[in-house]
Amino acid sequence: MGMEGGLSPDELASMAHSLMAAKMFSLASCVMLYYDIALTFGQEVERIWMRKLSFMTVLWCMNRYLSPLGYIVIIVSFHSSWSKEVCNNYVLYPEALKVVTSFAIGVIFITRLYAIYSRSLCILILGTCLLALELAVKIYAFTDGTSLQMPPGFVGCILVGKHHGRFVLTWIAELVFDSAVFFLTFWRTAMHSRSSLSTGWRRSQSKANKGLLLVTVQKLSTDIPANDHQWPHLPTKSWADDVDELELPKNEEFVDENGIRTVTEYTVNEDGKKVKITRRIKRTLQKSVVDHAVAERQKWAKFGQEKNNKPGPDRATTTVGENVSLKLSVGNKHAEVEQTPEDNMKSRVKAAGAGKVTCRLCKGDHFTAKCPYKDTLGGLENADTGAGPDDDLGMGSGAEAPAAATGGKYVPPSMRGAGRGAGESMRGTGGNRDDLPTLRVTNISEDTQESDLRELFGVFGRVARVYVGRDRETGAGKGFAFVSFEERANAQKAIDKVHGRGYDNLILSVQWSQPRPDGR
Repeated sequence: MGMEGGLSPDELASMAHSLMAAKMFSLASCVMLYYDIALTFGQEVERIWMRKLSFMTVLWCMNRYLSPLGYIVIIVSFHSSWSKEVCNNYVLYPEALKVVTSFAIGVIFITRLYAIYSRSLCILILGTCLLALELAVKIYAFTDGTSLQMPPGFVGCILVGKHHGRFVLTWIAELVFDSAVFFLTFWRTAMHSRSSLSTGWRRSQSKANKGLLLVTVQKLSTDIPANDHQWPHLPTKSWADDVDELELPKNEEFVDENGIRTVTEYTVNEDGKKVKITRRIKRTLQKSVVDHAVAERQKWAKFGQEKNNKPGPDRATTTVGENVSLKLSVGNKHAEVEQTPEDNMKSRVKAAGAGKVTCRLCKGDHFTAKCPYKDTLGGLENADTGAGPDDDLGMGSGAEAPAAATGGKYVPPSMRGAGRGAGESMRGTGGNRDDLPTLRVTNISEDTQESDLRELFGVFGRVARVYVGRDRETGAGKGFAFVSFEERANAQKAIDKVHGRGYDNLILSVQWSQPRPDGR
């Protein structure tokens, strides 16, 4: 469009004022955008460049870095006198960048609507059609533009339209698209106002709506009308800096064909970074056998504060701990007196019904080995001679007769009991045990009991008595025993079969019990 006729001084002053305002506004806007990029570059590196590149990242970068480039033509043209040919070559450059940035912003808005409407195909188609219409109108409008012819002495390269109606269509297309995005976002916000996340979601949407309004105002202010005396008002800041990031994705949960349950959660850590947590849970059925009474108690109905609660323990009222075994004892445990080995031996003898324990030397209530007068009254016989524990057992009146007959004198054990002969024997509660065929069994283990020997030798005949030699102090076996049979033939058969046989990891030695020599 040409400049026909001369301009009055007032018109020239108004044009100069408008050109200077456009120059300062464009320069300030460009400086503010680059200053904002410098301030937020650290966060940009952390949140954009240090993560995997995606399509949304590319769109964000296009809007952030292409918007300032549109001011280059306007700023440079105000500082140097361009010819008409040079201005015509670069005057369409800002409008071409505006089409690219409008495409990036529109795709971001459509993606957001597609997400908040749960991937609705209708929303996607509607947004795509509106964006395509807006871009088509923009391309149709700026191709009709031309550079403004400046009066002599004025510099600048300003795009104006040859036909006023085309720029009006550009404003209408931008307003329709931005209004549709605004009202669709507002409607979705209203539908979720009663949800648990409504407070934070509305805060995010309000900021997004603010950004949408800002973009609309910016777009309306950057288009140049056909009037030669109206000049552009360019944007001052990118809308992306006023809109928060998208909210966290929804938690996902699914079960695969193997029965493994996968739960994916999204959260924000202490550093403000989004964190994805994936948990895989496999449920297995474990059957356990419990007591019938326990199973019946589990079926009882709950009562009190637990009434109407679900089966099983409630963490609010029940604490499940480890099983503790209860051991009951009579009386105070610390008051119980521990019995000595000697007391244990007395108790076993008394329980066997063999009489009470009586010392052979002083006739006291203790074992002969524990007699305090043994040094005065005489030594004890060797334990290997075959004397059993019942040598210290009192036999009533029959046991006191030998002491009365000796007149208080010491009588060796071999001479007691009417002067019977000495020898390896096992004396019982009645009769002379030397009359029974007795076997001496040696090389037996310390753990061998009388019942074990009765079981071993009982297969050969009737066993009259069994004695296992034990230490009087500790009660441990000494490695030998005496076994008496009622029949000598059975005893001989036991010698033939058991002698040299392995028993309890030891080789048994079975022989006839030899009588002790006289005079001992």
